[in-house]
Amino acid sequence: MIKSTLQSNNNVDISKYCKLTTILKRNGYMPKKYAIFTSTHISDFSNNAPDEVYLMAKVVVFGIAEACRICEISQVRLDDIEDSGTLLIVKLKQTKNDVNRRFVVTEEYVKFYLMYT
Repeated sequence: MIKSTLQSNNNVDISKYCKLTTILKRNGYMPKKYAIFTSTHISDFSNNAPDEVYLMAKVVVFGIAEACRICEISQVRLDDIEDSGTLLIVKLKQTKNDVNRRFVVTEEYVKFYLMYT
């Protein structure tokens, strides 16, 4: 990757520099390890974080968990949410690729919907 980047951007061929090539091969590429949230982390956050401060973050987590784009989250209206008692069925009508989608919100998260309706 470094070799091709230098070749295309700076017109430098590093294959002539044998010591540099061996150093790059010896050290290699070490990607960063990022922390991954588990489902318990997310449910702890949604249950314990105060809504006055973190309501928008909860909405974003809800959207990410359901693989929604920001524009899709902002276009959801109350008419698009079907309440079946213990579950919510959310209909996404205006999506980027013009395919209507649906997803289900489980009873664990229905209480947040009921708090604001």
